[in-house]
Amino acid sequence: MKLLTIDSTLNKLYIALGDGSFFESKIIMSDETKYHSAYIASNIAQLLKKYNLEVKNIDAVAVNIGPGSFTGIRVGMTVARVLAQAHNLKAVGISSLEVLSALNNSEIPSLVLMDARKGKAYAGIFGEEQLEPCAVELEKALELAKSGKYFVIADKNMTKLLQENDFEALNYEESQEDLGKCLFEIANLKLKSNDDFNWAKLKPLYIQPPPISMPKKK
Repeated sequence: MKLLTIDSTLNKLYIALGDGSFFESKIIMSDETKYHSAYIASNIAQLLKKYNLEVKNIDAVAVNIGPGSFTGIRVGMTVARVLAQAHNLKAVGISSLEVLSALNNSEIPSLVLMDARKGKAYAGIFGEEQLEPCAVELEKALELAKSGKYFVIADKNMTKLLQENDFEALNYEESQEDLGKCLFEIANLKLKSNDDFNWAKLKPLYIQPPPISMPKKK
């Protein structure tokens, strides 16, 4: 199955393409003029051209649905939905917390924590124990991390908070791991199930309301 994956939700842009006989992943940083999600279309085009493919030759598209950058979620989701709808592709959404859980190199469950602001953290547990992505109070996040039951993966802000409370975590933002490959491998496994991967079911994961200011009533 030829699978294209898009992750514009975290601190870098990851675009991956592959099937059983080839695989390539591209990692793109933001620059001084544009946020990294602005480079999705051009990098998809480059990857397809390299392997003499067109979008119609792809079987499925996977995308990181959040939480993370609101702009990154919107852009990645829009591209994935448009491609899937226009070319009748299977479409699968994976949360950023599940993607990051793949950085766990131990035998114990992963606990992934991301700063959700307003005194909360996004949290998810993956492995033999499961906690669906949710928002928890910082006190609860610290309690989970310090329980000793999990391999903890966190963003920069949560890693700093944990360190201030005498606990170390893997800071994914300093990791050199290819999260595009992580997303690709997780999506490949999910696509082997009998689930319905219709593009219309692909929705962003907004655990908390997006930071949009509503117009004031006159």
